[in-house]
Amino acid sequence: MAYWWIRSVGRTDFDASHRWRMPGIICPRCRRTWARTGPALPSVSFEGDPLGEQLNRWPVALARWKELAKAVRPYVPESEPIVPGLTFGPLEGELYRSFRLGWHGSGGLVLSASLQRAFAKLAPGLSLVPADLGVPEKYLEVEVRSGAIATSMRVASPCSECGFREQRLKDDRLVIGDVRADLPPIFRLRNYPAAVLVQEVLLPLFRRELGDEAELVEVRIWKRKQARRNGRRRK
Repeated sequence: MAYWWIRSVGRTDFDASHRWRMPGIICPRCRRTWARTGPALPSVSFEGDPLGEQLNRWPVALARWKELAKAVRPYVPESEPIVPGLTFGPLEGELYRSFRLGWHGSGGLVLSASLQRAFAKLAPGLSLVPADLGVPEKYLEVEVRSGAIATSMRVASPCSECGFREQRLKDDRLVIGDVRADLPPIFRLRNYPAAVLVQEVLLPLFRRELGDEAELVEVRIWKRKQARRNGRRRK
């Protein structure tokens, strides 16, 4: 199975955001204030829940952040990591121009109802959550959950308190590992959540709908080297 990274799209069709957000962390040890960009669970709502009033973009002390993460955990699918910057709830915002497949600036996908049937046929099982873009036309956000990991990262030692670590791609290439047979057709990387990957079967649709300005890059899949026998590597 081949996978492609939606590296950039080159256009903006709408401006929108999610209502609730895990705040950033203020770390007492490394002195950083930080959050991740990209991860979102639009199907998770805190409507009418007092907890939702505490989930906003303002950073908090690490101890308080851990309390919030513990409170949020029952609402979040077990497979999904809770990280600073994780957003919740449906997209709400303003449409600039009509589109069939659009890219949300923080790493999300939105499609029009006219594309829903064709999309669901190629990518079955994905959650599509209605988005409010201030127009009568129906739009839906694809809930992109976590899948594999990036193995082509230069990573510094993490902070022992908050876990923050400096990281960047090696040689500007993306290599992924922990690729399981049950990966969804679209997913984001657990340790690099800004990166959204799609199966090759979706490539023609994405190229057609996003146009020539979109940059779609094939990723390499990391494979463990086989054990050596008698001084020679097995083939």
